[in-house]
Amino acid sequence: MKALVLTGARRLELQERPVPQPGPGQALIRHLVTAISTGSEVIRYLRGAGPDIGYLGAGVVEAVGPGVTGLQPGDRVRDSGPHHEYVLQSAEHVIKLPDGLDFEQAAYAYIPTLGLHALRLCDYRLGENACVIGQGVVGVMGSALAEALGIQVVGLDTDESRLAVAAEMGVSYPLNPLASDFTSRMAAVVGDKGIDVTVDATGSYHGLLLALDLTRRWGRIAILGMYRPDPPDPIIASRLHDAYLRNLHAKELRLVGCSNDPVEDYPSHISRFSIHDNIRLSLDLLTRGRYSLRPAITDRLAPADGLDLYERLARREGGSLSIVYHWSEKREANDRVAHHRPRPHGQHH
Repeated sequence: MKALVLTGARRLELQERPVPQPGPGQALIRHLVTAISTGSEVIRYLRGAGPDIGYLGAGVVEAVGPGVTGLQPGDRVRDSGPHHEYVLQSAEHVIKLPDGLDFEQAAYAYIPTLGLHALRLCDYRLGENACVIGQGVVGVMGSALAEALGIQVVGLDTDESRLAVAAEMGVSYPLNPLASDFTSRMAAVVGDKGIDVTVDATGSYHGLLLALDLTRRWGRIAILGMYRPDPPDPIIASRLHDAYLRNLHAKELRLVGCSNDPVEDYPSHISRFSIHDNIRLSLDLLTRGRYSLRPAITDRLAPADGLDLYERLARREGGSLSIVYHWSEKREANDRVAHHRPRPHGQHH
């Protein structure tokens, strides 16, 4: 089987490995699609934090080990395995796909739940004004899921092409904070109430500075991106200190760090939601056409293309938003690029 393997910092290889065999409680998944998390995977690539890379996959159950009862060969599933043609997964962490959902969207179904978790951690209440800064892969997919749940989102980005994708995915108010009419357009949306909850999905201190400026007094800011560079340079550090005095301190804002819900399914009185609960919700909404991730998928590559891809992403070369690897030369019938896009629920014009 083929496997993308990190052998050191900025060193990626496409290796041939033997196909593993499932043990007790395990399922062997034949990947048809794996999706790329362009933030965390690039960090791993630069640091050489391998050998495995990737955690978003979808495919077909090839075999199951002793004791597995909920899965059988041929089942269509999504999993959290790396960019390998075949992966072993604990059967309890493999989620069967609803009929009709394509593998590309299934592979990415986890990413939108990061935004959902951020809103929950900030105690978002229905009717409040929500803003997502950064319409990269995490921001735009999280915004689209929020819209599918009836939450109108102000989606901010300085890249007009990303704002166009956000609009196609149903984001109510895609705005450019550098535009000359930004202040008036924002005021027309939020009025004198202001932004109640801001999710910073930029991974940039510039996003945090903007969040501090925009969020209302006693509002909440979810820090979803991982800030780079670390630590901030002297100019950004000075601006952060000024923002602290003007905004965080004076407005008594609440900053909330975000990861995600637990993998384990705890009793609901301990932890109401798990990662798997969130993914199932995302998959269900995708299957019912309440929203679509397809507009965000800009690149479909063969695994061999990954040898150059991460270097291009590390250099921040433009044009790519969400990227998937196809592991089968012959794509499944319901996973072709020419695919009907349902109109996302809540899309505004």
